[in-house]
Amino acid sequence: MGSEMCIIASHQPLPGPPPTALRIPFDASLHRMRRGLAAAATLLALPPEQTERLLLAANEIAANAVEHGGGHGTVHLWANAGEAVCDITDTGRLDTPCPGYLRPDPTTSRGHGLWAVRQLCDLVQIRTGHTGTRIRLRLRPA
Repeated sequence: MGSEMCIIASHQPLPGPPPTALRIPFDASLHRMRRGLAAAATLLALPPEQTERLLLAANEIAANAVEHGGGHGTVHLWANAGEAVCDITDTGRLDTPCPGYLRPDPTTSRGHGLWAVRQLCDLVQIRTGHTGTRIRLRLRPA
């Protein structure tokens, strides 16, 4: 794994979601976010397996945002050439270097979420800074 894979605070921010992206705000009531995301995936005609991976990964990131990133955030979802693209943003800052790249010790009670998300997604991009954190998930159909 190259060191470029561990850069989380890039000087080049990710471009924002397209204007056509479906927007779902969330707070500690994550069941509403999951319901909205499932409906959005249906609107985008995502295959069931891709939708399941998306729901699991987005729920984990949103749960982290609720716990560590101010208690709320926003999910944007859109399709790009068959790929599902999902942004989760919050107002928190991620200070962990290389989050989720190393398999966590199975005996620890925390620290498994981002690693699991990386197993579910084809690409996970993280940008964090003074204004908050954006995590972009990319999932291709199986």
